Amino acid sequence: MRELTRSRTFVAVLISITGALPMQVGLAQDGIQRRLPVQRVYDIALGRGGTLSGQIVDQSGAPLAAQRVIALQTDKEPIAVVSDKAGRFQFAGLGSGLYEISTERSQLACRCWTAAAAPPHAQRNIMLAAGRDVQRGQRPIGDFLGGPVLIGLIIAAAIAIPIAVHNSQKSAS
Repeated sequence: MRELTRSRTFVAVLISITGALPMQVGLAQDGIQRRLPVQRVYDIALGRGGTLSGQIVDQSGAPLAAQRVIALQTDKEPIAVVSDKAGRFQFAGLGSGLYEISTERSQLACRCWTAAAAPPHAQRNIMLAAGRDVQRGQRPIGDFLGGPVLIGLIIAAAIAIPIAVHNSQKSAS
């Protein structure tokens, strides 16, 4: 009986922990695999005609030419442009709102404003650094317990708990 109580407590704790972890959304659109974790949102002042200019560079700061850059806004069609020889790109006709600006190897969340409504600290251009983001310190537990690891833990618990209960009942008799 004591093992059954322990098993139930273990399952309750496991469910509580997994329920408290943040979920991450994965998108696959236009051949670009993106994750939308909670990240810093940059304020951007759009230019005339809703233009947003930027540059894409590699990890050493060298410009990347011919890179596909996509502006994605919720519930709207994505807008794609290609960077020039200097890694520069420009979107036109953007409206104010939240955008994800991304390439194959980088992404940036932007809150775009019209020139008249932009806060004083809003940037005029953006820079995308291709490559993996640097994470200092420990990896968040939500990354470790996502997807296949979580499913594996649930399956292991579903197998181990009945075996433990069965064995405890045998030893009690």
